[in-house]
Amino acid sequence: MAWVDAPELAQTTILRVLDDRFGDAGVERLLRSPSFLKIDELTLASGISGRGAQLLAGDPRLARLRSLGLFRNQIGPAGISALLEKPRPWKRLLLGRNRLGEAGARALAGPTGVTQLELLDLECDRLGGAAVRALVSAPLLAGVKILNLSNNPIGGEGCAALASAPLDRLEVLYLHGCGLDDDAVATLLRAPWLSRLRNLALSDNALSMVSIERLVARPTLSLGELDICHNPGILEGAAESLLRGAPQLAGLHRLCL
Repeated sequence: MAWVDAPELAQTTILRVLDDRFGDAGVERLLRSPSFLKIDELTLASGISGRGAQLLAGDPRLARLRSLGLFRNQIGPAGISALLEKPRPWKRLLLGRNRLGEAGARALAGPTGVTQLELLDLECDRLGGAAVRALVSAPLLAGVKILNLSNNPIGGEGCAALASAPLDRLEVLYLHGCGLDDDAVATLLRAPWLSRLRNLALSDNALSMVSIERLVARPTLSLGELDICHNPGILEGAAESLLRGAPQLAGLHRLCL
């Protein structure tokens, strides 16, 4: 940890430490550094617990960050609440692989000082349908443009919660490996924010050609990117023909089958 006192760190604006030996002790040591002055993008993974998150939350320098990444840690609801309670100008918050569960989702949905968030990454956080229902009421999501819920078992219940959520600025939605079937996607396609979506990822689910037919039947859908690979019930050639032939999808420049 001697590097945290190096004078060069005083000029650093992006700091990423991806080392499971760092942990809470590393957080504590970093926050004692007099050279941790100009960081505006901080990523720390892994081995950090709620205690490390609370140490970070108490440091006034977090109010200068535009991006905070704390993925692949062990941060629970108390740590999440502590991080969010004070005013923060963050644009990006990455909390994937913290095993948050429903309790963590409820912590994210609580009072927050984070009001400018554009990207929220909650990949592989053990979020089921009930957790997504709690999450979509979060003030934190009000301005989010990119939402990653991949590899969470959100299922049809989670899709219904997303479809009814006021995601007024959402442009990118990642739902890789979320336990979705054709009915879940049909529910999702009824969302009022659908026309603003530019990138939709639905790979590694259990979709069939029925979902493709429903996609092309939505006149308000106007995607630039669509990922539907690794769905055993989708026939690549037939799906591509239908999607490329849909006039509302004329702007589709990336299709993953």
